[in-house]
Amino acid sequence: MSFKTKEELHNELFSAVRSNGIGGKTSAADLRTFLDSLLDELIVRTEEGPGSGALTGFAEAPDNTVPAKVDGELQWVELVSQTDFALFARNRANVVHPDRTRTYYPDHLTALQASKPGDVVLIPAPIADPNLAGNVAQIDIPEGVSVQTQGFPIGNLTSTGDALTLRAGKGQVLGGGSVVYSNSGGAWGIGSYPNAPAASIDYDVLDLHFISAPGTSALTLQGGARVRYRGNITAHGQAVHLRYSASFSGEGTVVADGEGSALYANVSSQLTWTGKLVLNNRRTIGAANGSTVHLERCLVLSENRSPDAPVLIDGTYANNNTIILTNATVLGTPGQPVIVAPKVILRGNTVVVGTIDSAQIIDERPASVRGAGGGGADSNQLEFVLEKGTADVVVRTMGSRQAATYLTQQLQNVGSVSYKVNGTPATLPLALAAGNTLEVSIQRADTTKSAIVTLLD
Repeated sequence: MSFKTKEELHNELFSAVRSNGIGGKTSAADLRTFLDSLLDELIVRTEEGPGSGALTGFAEAPDNTVPAKVDGELQWVELVSQTDFALFARNRANVVHPDRTRTYYPDHLTALQASKPGDVVLIPAPIADPNLAGNVAQIDIPEGVSVQTQGFPIGNLTSTGDALTLRAGKGQVLGGGSVVYSNSGGAWGIGSYPNAPAASIDYDVLDLHFISAPGTSALTLQGGARVRYRGNITAHGQAVHLRYSASFSGEGTVVADGEGSALYANVSSQLTWTGKLVLNNRRTIGAANGSTVHLERCLVLSENRSPDAPVLIDGTYANNNTIILTNATVLGTPGQPVIVAPKVILRGNTVVVGTIDSAQIIDERPASVRGAGGGGADSNQLEFVLEKGTADVVVRTMGSRQAATYLTQQLQNVGSVSYKVNGTPATLPLALAAGNTLEVSIQRADTTKSAIVTLLD
């Protein structure tokens, strides 16, 4: 038997809606005719078997199937190996393949095991297996597979073990606002192993919000993993732990309490954060063993700092570590160390409250004050303040407002001074154009005090 198409049903409806009834309205007889036709069509479709192209009623549904649209047509779709419809309704998962076809599974574990690189696994249900512990993850993501958790939580306040594990390949983890818990000692919210194929993990982790308990980490990335993250972290343990050449870029807010490093880059790793970092009690940012921490458009502060707390940013673990601040604000205690590292680079409109203890400070921030030079209201001056306990060398890049020829110098607590323009030794007068770098190197008259070099045009 053939079935009426959508167009045919529309035509019947349109023909029934006309103005020949009382008051120019559709008559009840016209409407009744269309509804009778529609009812007949529905009865035919539910009574006919699948061999005729219709969708059978639930009473006659084939075993181990659920209704779903396939290529725009409603069909019975096999559930692979699960006939428990109660389980399907409670915790179903499905896989969207690169060709946009979709396969349904009874649970997220079966869907993940069957997925291939390029697939997207959708998990529209909370995941919290109470029997997992140790290194067994609630969601173990195969190589190159993306996952969407659609706002449902991963774990809970009592769950144990890891939450999500990245194995290899490139993909996305999209949370849609999901909260991810790490509770048991050593567990992570999302992480990778150091023995993963070198530099093979490349994932975007977006809109997942982490809560890490003491002794755990929200994100632990190792083995050359590259991850870009957006979300918020409440860290009673660590927020981010990198090692073995991991690369991480995060955006959002971290609120950390307790003790130890909230964000920690170790063993040639690169950590970048944009947003807000609230480091309470004795929490810090750390860099170790040739790692770099870059805070870009970032506010760093402590709302409840312990009196004996260490510095906010500590790059003294091992050596060769670099702290970079670009348009960042770090709010420490005036006159007290706030950053300690072998190398510190200051860029843009960075503001640091507190002192910087570093063997090498590269200050690339603009440094010009108009109307304060010796030549009158339109003159320029460049002022370099080298705080006590900091390096005796400072480097800055000139902008258009600093471009000038500087004729004289004024020195405070400076025994001798030398200059380099674009790396070449230079003497007064110094002709500086926009884009030039100026290096100022001094010997202090008193090594226990600050020094100031001022150049006037």
